[in-house]
Amino acid sequence: MVSCAVAKGDTPLEIEWLFEGRKIAQGEEISITKSGQKISMLSIDSVHPRHAGKYTCLASNRAGTAEHTSELKVIVPPILLPFDFGDEPADVQSTTTVSCAVAKGDPPIEINWMFNGSKIFTSDGILITKSGQKISFLSIESVQARHAGNYTCVARNHAGFAEHTSELKVIVPPILLPFDFGEEPADVLSTTSVNCAVAKGDPPIEINWMFNGTKIFTSDVPPILLPFEFGEEPADMASTMTVSCAVAKGDTPIEINWMFNGSNIFSNDGILITKSGQKISILSIESVQPRHAGNYTCVARNKAGFVEHTSELKVIVPPILLPFEFGDEPSDTHSTTTVSCAVAKGDTPIEINWMFNGSKIFSNDVTPIIMPFEFGDEPFDVYSTTTVTCAVTKGDSPIELIWLFNGYRLRTSDGVLITSNGQKISFLSIESVQPRHAGNYTCIAKNFAGEAQHSSQLKVMG
Repeated sequence: MVSCAVAKGDTPLEIEWLFEGRKIAQGEEISITKSGQKISMLSIDSVHPRHAGKYTCLASNRAGTAEHTSELKVIVPPILLPFDFGDEPADVQSTTTVSCAVAKGDPPIEINWMFNGSKIFTSDGILITKSGQKISFLSIESVQARHAGNYTCVARNHAGFAEHTSELKVIVPPILLPFDFGEEPADVLSTTSVNCAVAKGDPPIEINWMFNGTKIFTSDVPPILLPFEFGEEPADMASTMTVSCAVAKGDTPIEINWMFNGSNIFSNDGILITKSGQKISILSIESVQPRHAGNYTCVARNKAGFVEHTSELKVIVPPILLPFEFGDEPSDTHSTTTVSCAVAKGDTPIEINWMFNGSKIFSNDVTPIIMPFEFGDEPFDVYSTTTVTCAVTKGDSPIELIWLFNGYRLRTSDGVLITSNGQKISFLSIESVQPRHAGNYTCIAKNFAGEAQHSSQLKVMG
């Protein structure tokens, strides 16, 4: 709330408010109240980015006018692009990487990484690097069993925070049962045999034989890429986008190149390509433009062969309007007039609104949209900890968030903790998972326009 007070001046006085030079009318979001003739107060119940700008108070009487202007700045909280280690477990000593990119949000932005709920830094085989304020990369050059667990990226600015978690699964290395040719020497031209059996270890398992330290059955291993995706939703203009091309298997030396619509590309025209060792190449676009839309291909090559993976980046083109006019002649009272607002260019879906003297005259409430959450496919051990986040990415306030367990209303009780962060984020946490906690958890978001819901099943070992 701000107040405009007239310190001196003869009555009668008229006080008006302007936004970016246009008169502000009373509406649902902005309210203007008076306290006597010399004080006017402007209030905004729920500030949004569209409210940012310059507000002017204009006081006038018969003797003249006076005005004062102040700028309202609005901070947008961060929104993360989801990342994933993939469904397949990583091999021991293989390479893996994920990138945490802030698609939207006002700087300064702080990005941190958590491992199983604890803050981590570059150490113990984990490398964390940054590319500007909005991108952070987590790379593990040689994966070990101790690296298995949940990795969470947390982005925070003055307006709030966002987080995303992905689980890294690691294949347990093989353990061999001993074998022996026996103490007696073998006769010349006789037959002998031994078995190499793996007692423990996650499949797939590759078994090779060595003779006096030299591999006796060998072939070069061609590269195998971890798949990457830009996602199904088109990217907004000026948003940030990044993908990483990581070689999960393959003999070095390995050469990694990028192609755009079939042509080789390098770091230029807003595209940055960086490397992390021989097996990881990262492609980043700090400010996405329509010219960046197309197919991006990563090609990894060694002596044994090559492999490639392609993902399409879709970009939403902003709308361009055809001009319209009411005409030079004034309209008669009670006559009928019409104009059409036509979008000449621009990607759908497109929302068209009308303003009269700076105020919206036709408004529809936006129904909530929930960002999907998952407990994962693997059952949880008893006494383990789990948490999920129900976040509303779009939707008009006020919004009510409620949780259901197997169709029944759920509140904080019986080992389940529900906490909120503003109107659009709700966390459900279970500190010590028990068999009774297994079932379907549903988050429902409601506002005046409608409701949305998302469910995930929690499985418990036992």
